Amino acid sequence: MEKPKKIRVNSEKWVVDNCIKVFNEEGLDLTLNEIAKHLQVSRGKINYYFQTKEELLIAIAKEYEKALVLIQAEHVFNDKDDFIFQMFQLYSKIMDNQYKFRCAIIYTTGTSNSRKDMVRQINSSYKNSKERILVMTQNLVQMGLLKETVLDPPVFDVFNYQFVNLFTTWVIQLEIYDKTEGYDQMKPIYLQGIANCYWIYATEVGRNSIDKIPFNDL
Repeated sequence: MEKPKKIRVNSEKWVVDNCIKVFNEEGLDLTLNEIAKHLQVSRGKINYYFQTKEELLIAIAKEYEKALVLIQAEHVFNDKDDFIFQMFQLYSKIMDNQYKFRCAIIYTTGTSNSRKDMVRQINSSYKNSKERILVMTQNLVQMGLLKETVLDPPVFDVFNYQFVNLFTTWVIQLEIYDKTEGYDQMKPIYLQGIANCYWIYATEVGRNSIDKIPFNDL
């Protein structure tokens, strides 16, 4: 009988990348011993890089943020295509990234104040996200696609709340309610829900742009 091949763990990235797959497929309730078993490595191989499961999940969350920054940097807007259409092309890529790292997003949504390191990571991410959303909203107002009133402090806070919640909790919606339908089928619906956040505050020109978005093709 052939002996099982030994898995060589040669980097922190190897652990993170493979644990993403395990968490996504098996859920977040796994212990480090169970994770090691799925990866066919010893617990010590994981503990060399991460002492606790939370440290591991924080590392996964940081990888998600790195991937997100890269996606945003590489997405170049042009003058040829409709701006809102290009914006939702970007959102589509971000959603794909969220799906890839869904284990980290699901974990962070259930984080309590006692998990101080994770809370710091979430707060830092949220602050950066809110600043990006504000800049994007200001640009859309300048282009005449959103009404100026969306930037009023009370209104923007409501818009930001709606947008951020829809753009993150869809992962929970998929996991709990829409799992049988699957990501590919539900993605256009989730994107339309995000678009509706804009539609409420859009000018006539902006609404026309939103109505033309081919959500099924993104």
